[in-house]
Order: sequence, then C-alpha cells, then structure tokens
Amino acid sequence: MKPGEENVDEFDRHFARFLAGLDEPNHSVLETAAALLSARLREGHAFLDLSGLDDWAAKLASSPLVGPPDANRPLILTFGGKLYPQRHWHYETVLAGQILQRADTVETRCGEERLRDMFGDTVEQLEAARIALRHRFAVISGGPGTGKTTTVLKILLLLAEDHPAPGPRVLLAAPTGKAAARMQTGIEEGLNNAGLKTPPNLQLPESASTLHRLLGARPDSVHFRHHAGNPLSADIIVIDEASMIDLPLMAKLMDALPSTCRVLLLGDKDQLASVETGYVLGGIIEASRNRQSRLSDCVATLTRNYRFGNESGLFQICAAVRQGDRAAVSGLLRETPPGLTWLTLPPPAELKEALRPLVLNGWSAFLAETDPAKALAAMARFQILTPLRHGWHGRDGLNRLTEEILREEGLIQGDDSPWPHQPLLVTENHHGLKLYNGDTGILLPTSPGAPTLMAWFPDGRGGTRMISPLRLPSVETAFAITVHKSQGSEYDSVLLVLPDASGRVLSRELLYTGLSRARSGATLWAAEEVVLDAVTHGTERASGLADKLIGAAIE
Repeated sequence: MKPGEENVDEFDRHFARFLAGLDEPNHSVLETAAALLSARLREGHAFLDLSGLDDWAAKLASSPLVGPPDANRPLILTFGGKLYPQRHWHYETVLAGQILQRADTVETRCGEERLRDMFGDTVEQLEAARIALRHRFAVISGGPGTGKTTTVLKILLLLAEDHPAPGPRVLLAAPTGKAAARMQTGIEEGLNNAGLKTPPNLQLPESASTLHRLLGARPDSVHFRHHAGNPLSADIIVIDEASMIDLPLMAKLMDALPSTCRVLLLGDKDQLASVETGYVLGGIIEASRNRQSRLSDCVATLTRNYRFGNESGLFQICAAVRQGDRAAVSGLLRETPPGLTWLTLPPPAELKEALRPLVLNGWSAFLAETDPAKALAAMARFQILTPLRHGWHGRDGLNRLTEEILREEGLIQGDDSPWPHQPLLVTENHHGLKLYNGDTGILLPTSPGAPTLMAWFPDGRGGTRMISPLRLPSVETAFAITVHKSQGSEYDSVLLVLPDASGRVLSRELLYTGLSRARSGATLWAAEEVVLDAVTHGTERASGLADKLIGAAIE
C-alpha cells in the first residue's frame, strides 16, 4: 500500500481509472497517483507531494495528461514533485497575484494624531489600523472578543475621512448567512455603542452578504455572475470569518474585485480551516511571517480579550488549547474555573439522563417563544456540538435523544417531524431562495395556534422572512450540530461532546473552534486523554499559497 492509500475511497478510484484510461502507457502509476491526489483533495489539501518518489515523477512527467506549471494539462507536476489538479494550481497562482498586487504601501492622509484620537491606548487595534490604512490588502486575526469588529468599524470611518466625496463604496461579506448577520449586527451595535452615526461619505450596504450571493451564484454552475470581466462595484470589501473560505472561492472573489479595491480580511487563524480545498487564511499568515514576503507588514493580530477576564475558565482553556499546552489544559479540566465545566463522557445507557437537565435548561425558553424573531434569537442561547455526524454521541444520536427528552417533557407537540419550533440547519445552497449551507431557521405557524407551519429565517436586516417548508433545500434538525457547521456562529453556552476515543477527526483546531463558539460558558464531555490528544494534534494542510506569496520557487 502506498503512503496515504488507506484514505482512498471508491470515488477516488473511479476518478483515477477514468484518467488512467486516457493514458494507457503509464496506466498504473497515473491511476495510483490520481487516486491518492483525489483523496488528498477531499481532505482539503491542494496537491499530492511526490517528493522522494523520483521514479513516479519521471513516469508522470512523460504523460500527455501531466505538464509543468506553465502547461495547460489536467494535472500539473512541479519540479519539486508536487502534483496538482490544473485548476487548483491556477487558483493559487491567481489568488497570490491578486493579493500581492494590493500588498504594496499606499499613501494615507490620516495622521498619527487622528489615529490616537480614534483608538486611544488600545495598542493592538491602533497597529491594525495603521496596517489597514497603509495597504490595499490587510488581515486582522484574533479570537472571539478581541475587538475585530470594533477595530474594522473605526478603520472604515477613517477611510471615509480620507476618501473624496461621495465616499467609499463598502461591501460587507462572510462565508455563511449566520456569519454575515453577526457581522451586520456587530457593525450596527458598534456605531450605536460609540454614539456614532454613519457619516454621509461612507456608503455602507443595507446588509452584509454571503460571498456566494455577493458574487452572483448561478444554479448548477461553478461560475459566478461577477468576475474579472464583470467586476463588483466597490472601493472597500470587509470579509469576516476568513478562515472558512476555501481556495477556489477566494480566488474567484479576488478576481471579481477592481484592482483599486481595498480588501480587509477578519478571522481567527486558530480555527478550523475551510471544509473544502485550501488553506487560505493560514497560508497568508504563514507568508506574512517571512520577512522576504511583501505581506510581512499586512497582518495584525489581536490578543487582548475584552469579553472575558483572565479568570474566566473559558478564556483560559481556549488560550491553552490554542497554544497546544497539554499541562495547562489538564490542570484546567480538574480545576473547572468559572465558565468551564468538564465531565467524562457518560456511557450510552446514561447519556439521555445526563443530557436531560442541560437540554431543558438550554431549550425551554426557545420552545416557549411564539414570535419568530424572538425564537430565532433564543436559538443562539445554547447549542450542542460534536465532531461526528453519526453514532450515539454524534449529531444524529444527540438530536434523537434531545427530541425524546423534549417530547417526554411535553415541550414538543406532535409525534413526528415537522413540528412547531423544530430548529433547522440548511445543508445545501439554494440560490433562488438565498439560503446557503449553514443557515439556521425555525418552523413556526403563521400565527399562534394556526395549523400551517412555515419556515422562518433571518432576513439579514434584523427581521425575518417566511418560506414554505415544501420549497426548502436539504435541512436537518439542529438541536445538535457538528463543530464544522457551527463556524461563524456564537452561542451563550455550548455543550461540546467528543468521541469516546481519539481519532483523525479530532484536532487542536476542532477543539478550539468548538469551545470558542461559547460567549459565556462551555461544558465539555470527554475523556481527559481524548482532550489531551486533540490538543497535541494540529491540522496540517498541503498548500503552495504561502510559497507563492513569499515568492519562493516551488516549481
């Protein structure tokens, strides 16, 4: 068995047989390499590393389906032994070029006195503003509660002062509908809390948008309405939750922006990387750490947390996990300081009764709300998270047990779904309805006591919109969701349930992402050794983006 072949599935083999059938002389090597490459792509990697396998590389290089970086072939093989699908090589190259084109220093009329007047003694935010004003491409990285939204709001106000009338056209976007809604709310609350009004020369959109909606997604197509030949109209674009953005989407977004448009990415480099191919935010930050890179002065990191004090158990364990500190995590599990509760995972026979008090405390207020907007807001007070989809401690099993508990307590009416107050998670995009993977909604009658149930979703402007359940794309019940699906969301408290044994699915990034979804408190159910194994296992993504941004020769 070749390295990595244990991860190859039937889809990978089918893809490989198809390619190999087009290239009979090198059938065996090409088929095996293509299957391994397909498996790597499913895991989020951009290429298959064949360095050290010179005989393989030589045979692949002689194939008419494989070419060097400047060739138009289905597969690209670099001189360093990296085998790419041609489109992913293209995406990395386009994205790196678009970023570097904006990385050079630009002049600003905003002086140091005005900066200090706006930011006071918040040193990290002040430096982030300096970076964003000096470059057309900038990144602000930081965990929840570090003030990313407040910082970017003040940056926008300063850029508006520095822009000729009628002021800059601003776009606000995020990968998911929930993240976009949170971004919009954060901007509005920031203006209100600071006693500020949107200046007339700052053209903010009515609402933040998902990236797919912004680009003009087309049904059943990988192409968007906006591209280099039909660019978006914008002077500034602010993109939140950048860690979730995959390589193809980011490349297409950058290609659709005018060359003069400022790009400001907000994200948390320690969260899970995108579900799809690529390591965009991580690659950008990695490149910025190399002094040879033109991005070395384009990334700001916020570390001071304004939401929690240092005594918060939630803050402490998130910091310890992020740093990979096993000893600190182990100590915190035993101390359980305020904001953190740890219990070993209950066995299957005891899981339901262990869940009962948490479920009743977490969901009772939500199930009592009859107003759709208030019910949607109440959904964000509690969430059960798990890395797994299947099994007794996975999404499906936890949803089933939660539903049983609520029916037994008389809080859910009806014998089967759909039922009033059923929480919904959208699992596929529907561009016509402007519903996207990860959006959450609720089933409620059109009025209290009415027989007809409708699906209610946030409208992106602080209200709700109603959709017939018959028109919905694929959805699932959302009492329990996977950690991946929770990205871009925040809840007052979370219950994070880990598997009963360590495995490939667990990582430092997954554990950090799950715990950091909580605003005030997290309960962790897991064996200590499972937690500590996750802390020491960081996710690695094969990506050439950082090398291209540094300018290193990787061919």
